[in-house]
Amino acid sequence: LDTYHKTHNIRFHPLDACQFELVRFRVRPRANRELPLQLRITQVMKGHHFEVRVDLLVTGYHAFSKKCGQFPCEDIEVRIKIPEVWIYYFRYEKRFGYGSLKAMARKPGKIKGLERITMMAQGLLTPALMEASVGSAKYEHLYRSVVWRIPRLPERNHGAYKNHLFVLHLSLGEHDEVPDQLEQWANVSFTMPASTVSKAQVRSISVENPDPPEKWVRYIAKYQYKVDIDNQVETESDRETSD
Repeated sequence: LDTYHKTHNIRFHPLDACQFELVRFRVRPRANRELPLQLRITQVMKGHHFEVRVDLLVTGYHAFSKKCGQFPCEDIEVRIKIPEVWIYYFRYEKRFGYGSLKAMARKPGKIKGLERITMMAQGLLTPALMEASVGSAKYEHLYRSVVWRIPRLPERNHGAYKNHLFVLHLSLGEHDEVPDQLEQWANVSFTMPASTVSKAQVRSISVENPDPPEKWVRYIAKYQYKVDIDNQVETESDRETSD
């Protein structure tokens, strides 16, 4: 530490043929700064019908670098916890173990094909449990949550400020219990290549070796934060007053 305070240099002996992490620190952005990935999550409970709606928007984000270009969000993960008593709706029994239900890869609310439209009008086609306009979503028992994963946003040849949607519809039975309180938070994580949030930069790298190796620096920013969930619960008394 004395050497660092005097010279502001970090000296270390790296391990041979091993990938290691030297420094990790957290950064809290300013309150008036726009996040590169913005979400609005709504949970609606009407009697025995439960609905989750996630609106996702990627803003035009510019990194603090000399290139000053727009970089996409990668490895996006949104986790919404499911009450323990409703988990069996999202799992099914297989020959070996259990499987998890996956979301339909289509724009929520839109139906393709004349036969499907006719069946929906006659009430023969049941709506999907989960629908995602981009990426894939399924229940993961490790987190006890429905996880919406998106490899990259904005997509190639697409611009920013485009809305993406995920919808979950769950019709409960008469025997199902309704929890007293719904989940208040949702976990969000993603990475952004070639960008930094703290404006930290590596100024120089020196190696004491007669045969100097190739030196390069790859910047990457990893975001992890929680988003408030707007819970709307409608009881029977609310219905009577509205009627």
